[in-house]
Amino acid sequence: MTSLPADNRRYYPFYEKCIELGVPCSMHASANWTTCRPSDLGHPRHFDQVMCDLPELKLILSHAGYPWVLEACLLAWKHPNLYLELGAHRPRYFGVPGTGWEPSWQYGQTTIQDKILYGTGAFLIGRAPAELVGEMDALPIRDDVRESGCGITRRG
Repeated sequence: MTSLPADNRRYYPFYEKCIELGVPCSMHASANWTTCRPSDLGHPRHFDQVMCDLPELKLILSHAGYPWVLEACLLAWKHPNLYLELGAHRPRYFGVPGTGWEPSWQYGQTTIQDKILYGTGAFLIGRAPAELVGEMDALPIRDDVRESGCGITRRG
């Protein structure tokens, strides 16, 4: 909502403080559904330069760059400290052809299997957390990927 893309130098002191404190930074990386800001502000391409400049920053792209999922997956593959978070989307659509999630499904079980996080974001989509976790559990994720930490961690 700041009208500045993630690679704007005004953010760099914040990124540097995150590095100093050892705190991961999670930023919106997806289409913007408000009518007062352009969706391009959340395009994953804005994070590439940040990671080139600050490779030690642990950066999480919230919403996995949707609808630019392929670009987000390629950045996660390219940058060791860049991760994708799948929250605020219905897990039941992650494996459905034509939804745009195909790259995260393919690469999330191979080259970036340790770079995918899932948090329900239930409050954003008006679904019960248990319903969304059930949808995630129902996905045909390979056992070795699920066991290696594909982002499904139960709390509480």
